[in-house]
Parts: sequence; structure tokens; C-alpha cells
Amino acid sequence: MSEDWTVPELVEDLKAGRIERRSFISKMVAAGITIPAIAAMLQACGASNKEGGGGTASRATFSTATAPASAEFQPTKRGGGGTLKLL
Repeated sequence: MSEDWTVPELVEDLKAGRIERRSFISKMVAAGITIPAIAAMLQACGASNKEGGGGTASRATFSTATAPASAEFQPTKRGGGGTLKLL
């Protein structure tokens, strides 16, 4: 009972209404795609709030702003405990 699909196919199916948001999210998670990435896809294709439910996962926001140079963090111990910066 193997069903072959690609991410672009699923996005198109979601846009066209052939699959539900819940099914889309389940398949994306099963493929190893993270929730923030899925939320961004839902938001980009306009399917972020088509179904009721009041979830907040589709309301993710992403910021690329950096802190001013004067606010440089000086850790007091190994590991720092400061803001985690991802590439």
C-alpha cells in the first residue's frame, strides 16, 4: 500500500483542495519536514487558515533581524546561554 508523491505534488493537491490540511501536514511530518517549514509552506500557498480549528502553527513568523553590535553577548560560562542563531 505504498503511495508515491512529491512535495510539489502535495502542495498542488492542497491548493486545489484535493487533500485536507491535516493530511498534508501528516505526510510532510512523516517525510521529516519540520513544523516551521510546513507552516511556511501552508502560509505561502494560502492554505494557512482554510479550515477551522484555531491552531497557531500556521501563524509562524520568521525574522532575519540582527542585534546591534553594541548588544554583543558575553557568556559567563561555556555554552553561553544566549540567543541561539541558526544558519
